[in-house]
Amino acid sequence: MKRKQDNLWVMEQAPVGKALLSLAIPTMLGMLVHLIYNITDTFFVGMMGDYVQLAAVSLTMPVTMVTGGLAQLFGGGAPAVISRLLGQGKRESARRASAVSLYLTAAIGAAASIGALIAIAPILKAISATGATYGPTRTYLTIVLAGTVLAHAQGAMQALLRTEGAAKQAAFGSALGVVLNIALDPLLILALDMGIAGAAVATVLGNGASLLYFIVTIRRKAAAVSISPRDFRPERESLKDMLALGAPSFLGQAAMGVAMLFANSFCMGYSVQTMTASNIAGKAYSVVVMLVMGISMGVQPFLGYNYGKGAKERLRKGLFWGIGMSTGLCLLASAFFLLGGEWFVRLFTGEPEVIAIGERCVKAFLVSTPFLGLQMLLLSYLQATGKNFGAMVVNLGRQFLVFFPLMVLLNHFFQVEGMIYTQPISDLVTTALAMGFALAPARGKREKVITAAAQENAA
Repeated sequence: MKRKQDNLWVMEQAPVGKALLSLAIPTMLGMLVHLIYNITDTFFVGMMGDYVQLAAVSLTMPVTMVTGGLAQLFGGGAPAVISRLLGQGKRESARRASAVSLYLTAAIGAAASIGALIAIAPILKAISATGATYGPTRTYLTIVLAGTVLAHAQGAMQALLRTEGAAKQAAFGSALGVVLNIALDPLLILALDMGIAGAAVATVLGNGASLLYFIVTIRRKAAAVSISPRDFRPERESLKDMLALGAPSFLGQAAMGVAMLFANSFCMGYSVQTMTASNIAGKAYSVVVMLVMGISMGVQPFLGYNYGKGAKERLRKGLFWGIGMSTGLCLLASAFFLLGGEWFVRLFTGEPEVIAIGERCVKAFLVSTPFLGLQMLLLSYLQATGKNFGAMVVNLGRQFLVFFPLMVLLNHFFQVEGMIYTQPISDLVTTALAMGFALAPARGKREKVITAAAQENAA
């Protein structure tokens, strides 16, 4: 019998509700701290009283989302693959997969940084950084891109800790970097008068601090994952699985960045104020999305481990517990959107036009917010159980396959009002897709794996 000190005891033997709370709460808190950092970054730039610099931060988001999405190619699929390997008792393969995930993710980050810096002029043109927004956008983007490899590496290590159930350490490491970032923001942006460059420098330093913490923690305390170069020995099957699961995550985030780029372009066609308001409101929605993602990311290793072990009943209970937790959170968020939309927008700007448009955007999110938890948990379920095609469609759906056509159509027929309701309607449709793929019966090799594991476990 496993000891309670063993992180894998949580996956295998702890009561389901207790296990999921212990995995999800630290991950949610880590996400919450990260969200506070994002909001604080924008808040202090907004305190400069220059909505052009505020717009510049928003304009860079599509680029950082695409480069950040590259980290998902191997890092995004690694937690599900490693947790399945651990559930099957393949400890050595899990260690190799973790090292492969880390080093490939870091290498991709370095390549993305170099490539984007070389191509920064056409990138700035593509994201509509012109006129007054050109200078501050270039400054911020250059600094953030230079630190991409730090962001990729620390994100990969955080995921590895969550994989073996060390959610508290993963959340603490993330929080460490974010708290440093938050502390540096007022110093660099306002006190040292670095402006938007200070926000970017704070981001890079925060990622560096998290990376150092994760290196020390994994080397000293990790039981089932490895960052040792000696374990960088790719195994064809796990590498293929990581890429199969990570590619949808990358494509989903890249599609989100591309969709945001086009949305910014459409909004800029109306005014800089419209674009700024849309992005401020988007931060309110991202608070909910990221917190729900925190739950789903915490739950995913549990689902993957029990799928790999063949514990079907524990897998089912974990899924329903996760859906219940995330849906409850979404209902609370809906109440906030109804009552506090204007207050949230006023945190960042006093511009009347920005406030008016931003409040309308926040209230539009009431259409889809109650269903976000279901969507995100079903996505984690699809990834954990190897339903790769369904995971890819859902990942791509909310920000590309569904979002982009809706954005074009609604903008054409309803102008600004159509833009406001694009994301909520897209999320409703994507949730329906997720339900369809989750309910579809598993077939082929994956079903044989879980059936064999269940029989072995029963014996």
